[in-house]
Amino acid sequence: MMQTEGKGYGPRPVQSGIAAPGPVPFKDAIIVAGFCILVGIVGCDSGRHVRVHPIPDSLASARIGESLVRHIPTSSEKTSGVVLRGGSALQGMDALWRWGRLSGDPNEVLGVLRTGLVDGNRGIFLVDESYVTVRYLSIGRDSVVLIGTEGQGPGEFFGPTGVALAGSDTLYITDSNMRVHRFSRASGGWTFERSLVLPFVAYDICTLRGKVFVIGNSAATPNVIHEIGEDGEVIQSFGTFYHTDSPLLQEIFTGFGYIECLEHLGVVVAVAPQLPEIHAYSSVGNMLWVAIIDRWSSPPIVATPRGGFTLDVDAVDAIDVIVGLVALPNGLVSIQVESRQIADLRERQDRPVLRSYVLDPTTGDGIEVKPKMPRILAAGPSHVVTYIDTLFPEITLHRYDP
Repeated sequence: MMQTEGKGYGPRPVQSGIAAPGPVPFKDAIIVAGFCILVGIVGCDSGRHVRVHPIPDSLASARIGESLVRHIPTSSEKTSGVVLRGGSALQGMDALWRWGRLSGDPNEVLGVLRTGLVDGNRGIFLVDESYVTVRYLSIGRDSVVLIGTEGQGPGEFFGPTGVALAGSDTLYITDSNMRVHRFSRASGGWTFERSLVLPFVAYDICTLRGKVFVIGNSAATPNVIHEIGEDGEVIQSFGTFYHTDSPLLQEIFTGFGYIECLEHLGVVVAVAPQLPEIHAYSSVGNMLWVAIIDRWSSPPIVATPRGGFTLDVDAVDAIDVIVGLVALPNGLVSIQVESRQIADLRERQDRPVLRSYVLDPTTGDGIEVKPKMPRILAAGPSHVVTYIDTLFPEITLHRYDP
């Protein structure tokens, strides 16, 4: 049976759960000599455009077998029989406090936050890219502990990217220098234990029923989800979003990903920010479903005579990027997409619009779309943290009581 999914890609046929061949990626004839990415206008070379690389048809290279392929509608109508507790992803939430300072104690001045984690009713982890640290803020907002600082020594970060708890007392933090740092809970803070050396950069991490999973590009495989052992060794790899012979393009399309482990389902959910897809797998790597975000806007890559590349921003009106993946207290999953208008970027105006999609993690069905809402940074059983990324970033802690 032939069906069409993924309008945001320019629809592609899917037959018997296997995506039809997509566009051919860059091959050896195109050598990428430069690399530069800005969220706005991108140019890595000058000269006349000679070849266009379309938006990648990532499912064409994924082995999806008999998996369900679904897409998320952009309307706010519910498309699943799943009933949200409280009726909505955000109903039943009461704001407890806001946090973030313009100046003063540097421990309380937030930078750009990549992700976060709620530690039950105890505290909140905030992965701060600007200040190269992880903050641990108590739920009562009466203490702030810095976990690690910038550096190359034990427990120091080149650039923290993700955070996860194993049980209640073991903390894992991924670092962009191909490390995973492990800390243990101690009186008044966290104590560094050891660093696990990886063969690739891990951008996010989660734990599931005694297993540790990271997301990142490895030269050994096109898969981006990896289970790692006690010493950082790769136990298994799965999850192909897109594959190309160019390491730089591979990093553009599948780097900086997010991953969530859903303990109650035994499911691993992952996204690559530049691609409009959400993938779900079992803990042994079996694909469960793929959700495609409708009406996705992403400019094609254009090669230049000098061997560089740029983005053909004249081909689209906006640039969409996934900026968050969070498991919600009601058992659903939220994906946040940030959209920037090309016209605003040309005028050096950064006015992103955020929309959030809510999915049923058992099927991949889209439940609802929330336009123009704060980004959900992290969530726990009874708390949700939202984040406003402005000149002076601010978080809000909400109590969830459906």
